[in-house]
Amino acid sequence: MLSEFLHELADCTGLTTQELDESGLALLDFAQGPLRIEFFDGSAVEFQRAVYIASKEKCAIAVFTLFCGNHIFPYEGAKIYRDGLQSN
Repeated sequence: MLSEFLHELADCTGLTTQELDESGLALLDFAQGPLRIEFFDGSAVEFQRAVYIASKEKCAIAVFTLFCGNHIFPYEGAKIYRDGLQSN
């Protein structure tokens, strides 16, 4: 999954694609505040220590977490909140 979003993650983290490809994400790359995604059907997920990429082109929200794995969620109709503030 990391390779699918390599260029977007490089833009988001300031790391090079080579650094991400070789080493992945490190502890300090993960934001500490809560990341909450609410979906059109009323369900929601919330993560601590997560980086996300919202890609309209890929119709996906990719979430990379420190302890809870990586996830892909549908983009359409989703609302993303970082630290309680809507991000999209």
